[in-house]
This record gives sequence, structure tokens and C-alpha cells, in this order.
Amino acid sequence: MPSFIIHSIVGRELCKKLKFSDEDSKKFFIANLLPDIKQNVYADNLSDQEIRKLIQKEKRVTHFRNNEQDILEYPDLDLFLKTYGKLIEDLTVFGYFFHLYTDFYYFSVFLPKIIIFLDKEYKETSKKENNCFIKIIKTNEIITVENFWSKKNPKGIYHDYSALNKYLIDKYSFNFNYQDILSFFNSSLFVNKIEEIDIKNFPLLLKDLKMFYEEAKDDNSSFNIFSTDEVDLLINNIIISFIENYSYLFSKFLK
Repeated sequence: MPSFIIHSIVGRELCKKLKFSDEDSKKFFIANLLPDIKQNVYADNLSDQEIRKLIQKEKRVTHFRNNEQDILEYPDLDLFLKTYGKLIEDLTVFGYFFHLYTDFYYFSVFLPKIIIFLDKEYKETSKKENNCFIKIIKTNEIITVENFWSKKNPKGIYHDYSALNKYLIDKYSFNFNYQDILSFFNSSLFVNKIEEIDIKNFPLLLKDLKMFYEEAKDDNSSFNIFSTDEVDLLINNIIISFIENYSYLFSKFLK
């Protein structure tokens, strides 16, 4: 999934393009992170796999997903707009929607250029129950699903996520100002309009993101799976496609 680094950077670049004020940019920044708020506190004795299942269950609600059988679950943007479309020019809703769009683009456009999901007969598949292998387009290497998603595998996707975050932090000179965002959130200038998340858990999310950022900016990993060419286009292409597809919904922000 796109990390908070990707969401934050692409959100910041969109705010620049739309010439948001500092206050509106902060409102948007917070709203753009809201879908990743955890709704529950998970027990310490749960395995990583069990926790991931619980998180995915939550995300089907917070991320407006309805394709549970697919390997790549991404937001149903029409479902969100059916629910909140009339409020789209509220920055809380607008930022939330942009997070969902970033996820949609990442899973439906970016990842298919990086990896191919295969069944037991090495034929392409999109369904979880059939997926046994994953082909890395950059190297033509085929590895098992377990190895691909394993955090312990130095050639797995999580290794490349770390490299991707560090790459983007440096490329876009991204600095995560934890205290500034927390202070703005606590100032009562931000009013949540999304019912699917529990806004009181936002400071906990922000604390996790601070730790994540500190780890990411000092990472020395290199790409095994991702293509540098595709990564270089990622941020700009998300913004361009978002404006092309949905500018009719937020014309007041376009100047």
C-alpha cells in the first residue's frame, strides 16, 4: 500500500498546485491521513498476519473497499462520492478522498507496472484464492507469495517500501513536522466530517507516523522490485490524473 510518506508528499504537492493557504494545507494534510487511523487497539499476542487481517477488515470500511476477493483491494471511489460527494469541497472530505484516490492509482496503475500475480500454473490472476506466485517485471524473477510479502525477506516488497520512502523523502525534501501538525489538530481548527473513522485516535496515528518517518529518512535500502523510472513519475502522475478525472468536483480550488 502507499505509505504515509507517499500520501504526505503527493498531498503537499497538490496543495502547492492548488495554491492552498498554510491553514488550508494543514487541514488537507490531516484529512489526507485520516483513512489510516486504526479503530481498535490490538492485543500484543497477535501475530503479524492476524494483525494485518484485522487492519484489512477495518480498511474495507475506512477505505470504502468492496472487492474483498481480489488480491489488490482498493477504494470504490464512486461509493465514497455517493456518500460524501455533496461535501467534497470541504477540506476534510476533499483530503480524505484524495487519500483514497492515491490508493486507487497506486494499486490499479502503479503496481501492475511493477509486479504480476500468478496462479499455481504461472498464469496471471487477480484473485486471492488463486495467487501462488508473483513475477517481478524489473528482473523477471518469480517468487512465492509468502516470500514476496515477508518482512524478513530482503528481496520482498517491504524492503522496497523502505527504499521508496527514503528515495521520495530525499527527492522532495520532505520534512515531517510532527509537533506543528499535532498543535494544529488540537487547536480546534480542524473539524472532521467523516463518520467511518474515530477522530480521537488521530494523535496515536501521528505518533506512529513520526516514528515511521524517523526510521525511513535514515534508511539505506536500494530497489529490488520497484523501477526508478516509474517511481520518478509516481507523484506527478497521481496529481495529473486526479485533476483530469475529478476537477469537476472541486472547481473552486482551481485557480
